[in-house]
Amino acid sequence: MQDKTTKLATTSLGAGLRINHKKTKLMRINTSTNNPVTVEGNPIQEVDSFTYLGSIIDNQGGTDSDVTARKRHLTEKLRGVETERDVLLDEKERQLQSATDELEKLNCAVTSLSEERAQLQEMLEMLRQDKNELTAKLEHVTETFQTEKMYLIEKIKGIEAELESRHQSSLEELKKLNCRVKALGEERAQLRETLEEVEREKKQLETELQDKVSTMQESENKHKQSRLLQQVEARKLESDLRQEVQQLEQLKSIKENQTVVQTEATTSQQLLAEANATVAILNEKLKSCEQPPR
Repeated sequence: MQDKTTKLATTSLGAGLRINHKKTKLMRINTSTNNPVTVEGNPIQEVDSFTYLGSIIDNQGGTDSDVTARKRHLTEKLRGVETERDVLLDEKERQLQSATDELEKLNCAVTSLSEERAQLQEMLEMLRQDKNELTAKLEHVTETFQTEKMYLIEKIKGIEAELESRHQSSLEELKKLNCRVKALGEERAQLRETLEEVEREKKQLETELQDKVSTMQESENKHKQSRLLQQVEARKLESDLRQEVQQLEQLKSIKENQTVVQTEATTSQQLLAEANATVAILNEKLKSCEQPPR
């Protein structure tokens, strides 16, 4: 063995190569000599086994250690596969459980959406009935308002004509009183002798004048009262108009609410369709999870 090693080292030197004794190992197989082998005077390390191309060879010339190592490696790899299989099975069971829970939640959501849809349909029907009732009421109120308006116009015209006639009569009476006062003044100058009688007549005339003035004041008060009545009626008419405007605004808000309800119903239908699609997808996932792993 030493001769072969020396010859190899000499040939390598001729080719410009050197054997590295630190990286060189020696294994004896079925030999009785134990003389050390050296390279350029440096001993080579002796070993009992070495690995070549992934196989372990020992000094007994067999591969039992290699088989044992491979068996140990395969056993560990099999254990890893079994562990990974258990993990995958557990994960599949969890996914199946979560899919079942999610399917139950979706079924509950679909049921609640169906109930909400039925309630929305009932509310829509009620809103339609309310709309018809309010339309009929509005038409009735409009007719009543037109009738009352014509009646009030005719009444105001009659009151204005009456006030005009009363005003003319008051002016005529006032003119008559002025003429009479002038006549009394002339008679006073002419009839000084009958002063006492004139004074009594004057007192009587003053009394009559006061009565006339009080009558005129009463007529004026009546005129003011009639104006107040007109103002009250005008305010009442304005309040009626405001009530009608409020009713119209309520109708407008009811229509807007109806539009919102229709929009919500459309949205609920879309959500129901999406929920059905999700349920189909989950059913497919559930079927795939129920298939045994290959």
